[in-house]
Amino acid sequence: KQRHHEARRTETALRTVALDHGLLHAVQFALVLEVFDADQLLAVQRCHEGQAGIEAAVAQLLDLKERHDVQGTGQPR
Repeated sequence: KQRHHEARRTETALRTVALDHGLLHAVQFALVLEVFDADQLLAVQRCHEGQAGIEAAVAQLLDLKERHDVQGTGQPR
């Protein structure tokens, strides 16, 4: 019977640790948001938009190359 109580205590301790880690992650996220002001967030957003534009251009070039590599039989080289 004592082992059963120890298992319950272990489960409770693990739940507490999991809750503490969840709160820690929430605080870290809040601190990250606090560090950035509106101008910085806009700069980060523009950076991501620029990367998306580059990625789209690369994808288009790869698509064109793939189409060019297909011979008249419809089979890739």
